[in-house]
Amino acid sequence: MSTVPLTIAVTGANGFIGRALVQHLAQGGHQVLALSRSAARGDAVSGVRRAQVSDYADIAPLTALLRDCDVVVHLAALAHFVPRGESAQPDAATRLFAPNVRATKAVVQAAQAAGVQRFILLSSIGVNGSHTDGRAPFTEQDAAQPSEAYAQSKWLCEQALVVATQNSASMDYVIVRPPLVYGAHAPGRFGLLQRTVVQGKWLPLGGIANRRSFIGLDNLLDFIERCTGHPAARNQVFVVADSEAVSTPEFVRRVASAWHKPARLINAPVWLLRLLLTMAGRRAPFERLAASLEIDCTKGHRLLGWQPPYSLDLGLQRAAQVDPDSSAIAPFAPRPGHAIKRTFDFALACAALCLLTLPLLVLAALVKLSSPGPVLYWSARVGQGNRLFQMPKFRSMRIDTPVVATHLLTNPQQWLTPMGGFLRRSSLDELPQLLNILRGDMSFVGPRPALFNQHDLIELRTEKGVHALVPGLTGWAQINGRDDLPVTAKVALDAYYLGHQSPAFDLKILALTAVKVVRGDGVAH
Repeated sequence: MSTVPLTIAVTGANGFIGRALVQHLAQGGHQVLALSRSAARGDAVSGVRRAQVSDYADIAPLTALLRDCDVVVHLAALAHFVPRGESAQPDAATRLFAPNVRATKAVVQAAQAAGVQRFILLSSIGVNGSHTDGRAPFTEQDAAQPSEAYAQSKWLCEQALVVATQNSASMDYVIVRPPLVYGAHAPGRFGLLQRTVVQGKWLPLGGIANRRSFIGLDNLLDFIERCTGHPAARNQVFVVADSEAVSTPEFVRRVASAWHKPARLINAPVWLLRLLLTMAGRRAPFERLAASLEIDCTKGHRLLGWQPPYSLDLGLQRAAQVDPDSSAIAPFAPRPGHAIKRTFDFALACAALCLLTLPLLVLAALVKLSSPGPVLYWSARVGQGNRLFQMPKFRSMRIDTPVVATHLLTNPQQWLTPMGGFLRRSSLDELPQLLNILRGDMSFVGPRPALFNQHDLIELRTEKGVHALVPGLTGWAQINGRDDLPVTAKVALDAYYLGHQSPAFDLKILALTAVKVVRGDGVAH
């Protein structure tokens, strides 16, 4: 820990790590400037000043904010945009993650102009590579080998920081590369894994034999604070992790133990999982679970005298110390009539899958033969209680299409596959979502699930209480305009459904949907 109180600016202060770091530094006696793009979130904390930054690339106002700051900890980054397809395209980092690099360069420039003494960049262990199968654990001495687009962008950010500070006598840098970070209210893969374990669902991961390093949120915060004032951290790169590496199934068992839940693991053959998920276009996420990724943190121990203050088990126990009724973990409270609707959904989905098996196979073959890439396209969608889930569609767009809502694309037609227009007009691309209905992530009728980055739609739905509904394959807004509707009108229709939902209303919506699909109404692209 830094023993000298500092004035520290934290970008991305509304994020999972940012919120926790702001509080951690303030409790350590530091003065904190919490910077975020969106309105400030979190309770007022002594020693914390909050400011909203409309654009981190706007250097002049940022420079004014950073005056009198000793240290900048740069966390702000887009972390979820990925190319449509199995692997990153050669220009993916530049094309999709350009905002990360542009913002980093601007924040570095503003920090230098403001007289900041140290710039700490939170990078990613992905800069070292995607796995350590058949090789020694990652260290700081390894040549950079980022294989995924996000890691490529972080490597570009690191290089920009080093170049900007290499001739600077006033500001030095520290680069920190963590693996997956776990903690209370964690988003992403750990949040999904934790909810799956807590809700008692089975995971086919018992047959995986690997070793992976993780880092608890509290350990990462402690390391970052150590770097803010330690002289030996000057112009250094550090890989950082917990003191223990475990296999994926062992990690699941530890998570289950922290929640006092059984670990429901199935010893499915890894080769079979790999084959099935490759066919479904989901091999890359599986490899992140199945591959080894070990980290050697000797440099941090030697130079900074740092040891992780929390063991893996204790860190997971701290991650489990959340309100059991919190929307981060617990299933959303069922609404009246939920059991009837769920039974109807499950029975109809089973019947539909049985009847449509042959047509689904034909469509899958046509998608595969008509354009390169996987049959299914999976996207992160916002479900009940604003929780993320993965939703499949038959792929109707090229694999290099930017991951944004279709109406935000310039000339969307250029991105369609030969089968894409037909699939979209007929809504046949939505049929794989019958799997989501079986799982309970979706219903036949409800508001259409938003993309994770449709912030205006998500915020309006939350304000109106629409987030309490299970998203649907179709909905009241779908049959009243579909792609033609602005966000405000769409949410107004969703809110109407919220106040008038009933089995009879659902049947009416399903009947009207069939008519709309036949006519092709409301499909812009």
